Amino acid sequence: MVRRSALAVLLFAGCTGDIDTGISTEGLSPAEQVAQDAWVKRALPALKFGTCDTCHSGQRPDAPAYMMGANDIEIRKSIVVFTPSVVSLGSPKTSPIILRGPHTGPALSASGISDVLYWIQYEQLAKGPGTPIETTPAVPSACVNGPTDTAGCVKTTIDLSANGSPGSTFAFFAQPLGADLYLQAITVTAGASGLTMVHPYFKTKPAGATDAKADTNDTFYNVALSLAAGATATLGMGGTSTMTGFSATDPLSIQFDALSTK
Repeated sequence: MVRRSALAVLLFAGCTGDIDTGISTEGLSPAEQVAQDAWVKRALPALKFGTCDTCHSGQRPDAPAYMMGANDIEIRKSIVVFTPSVVSLGSPKTSPIILRGPHTGPALSASGISDVLYWIQYEQLAKGPGTPIETTPAVPSACVNGPTDTAGCVKTTIDLSANGSPGSTFAFFAQPLGADLYLQAITVTAGASGLTMVHPYFKTKPAGATDAKADTNDTFYNVALSLAAGATATLGMGGTSTMTGFSATDPLSIQFDALSTK
């Protein structure tokens, strides 16, 4: 529905010129004009009045200043590229700003979430999903008899330092289960600078295959973590998950929509 609406608006913008937001659209592509319109009319009011702007526009040193900017358009530029990420162009619905509930400040209302998501989806159409963050493929350590077999089971630990979060790790026990791969004790541990992680997505490269095979269940689609230094989080149902069609002898990697320090 969003993509169809975007196309209609883009065609309209292409025929008539600037979209009437009261802000200059000179030099913007039609897609950028639509994204700017969605920002000014929908997302910015949801974020600015009594919610995120209260703490995140630079007046509190303990709050990430992702809403800093000399004007409304500069704020938009800031929030899209802010690190640690609060907007995920790869997966708008799992953007940390969308999933963030009540904290020191208030949570976004249901209508506010809808307005911000509306904008991020158009921002994605304008800018593309961005470059994925992905770990180097490696064959997991297979546990023939499960993690209780201490002699024949080694935990697979993936270092996330090269992917934006120094010292952080993603770990699990991997056990062959028929034609699938059963993961147990799945944990994420933050390094000395903390960890922000959005939407870990498992992929594997079967022998002889040209393309990687993805986790068809998209198991961790709703994961959005913000961990303090040294903190650990358990993923999956009781720390377990089954990767359908994954072989223990094939290299696997993990892709993220966002991964950085806290």
